Amino acid sequence: MEICSQRRAQPTDEMPPKASHTHLTPATMSAQFKKAVDIIQELPKDGNIKPSQNDQLKFYGLYKQAKIGDVNTSRPGTFDFAGKAKWDAWSANKGMSQEDAQTKYVETFKEVFGRYEDDEEAKKALASVREVRSKGMLFLTCSAQLDSSRHRQQYSEVVPERSM
Repeated sequence: MEICSQRRAQPTDEMPPKASHTHLTPATMSAQFKKAVDIIQELPKDGNIKPSQNDQLKFYGLYKQAKIGDVNTSRPGTFDFAGKAKWDAWSANKGMSQEDAQTKYVETFKEVFGRYEDDEEAKKALASVREVRSKGMLFLTCSAQLDSSRHRQQYSEVVPERSM
């Protein structure tokens, strides 16, 4: 049995405290994905944050999977090394849903930017992705009674506001 209560989020509200399980709505994850993509695409080549070539290929493959789905082209020819590397990175995500690819992209973003914990630009980028929430959000707090147990699982989620 799950009991939920909701209230309108206020501009001064902080994000709900971290719980043992993170539950993000598809709209929130999509917004975080878009924010992370924007930040990655705008990274200056001469900046402090330099994702490795493997990180860049991982971002590329997850981005293509999130936007298009499974690879839908044939593998590039023998001498197109960059094209083959990109194709392989995308193909590595075959079978992953577009939503899961968005989630994995954001997780990878947080992992890569987390390596630069002393860099102010990285801290701001991480915070801007973590704090993404749309206008008119509600906090949804739920308690789930576990079968034949008095233990409760508590979590908070930010969900899009629906007409009430």
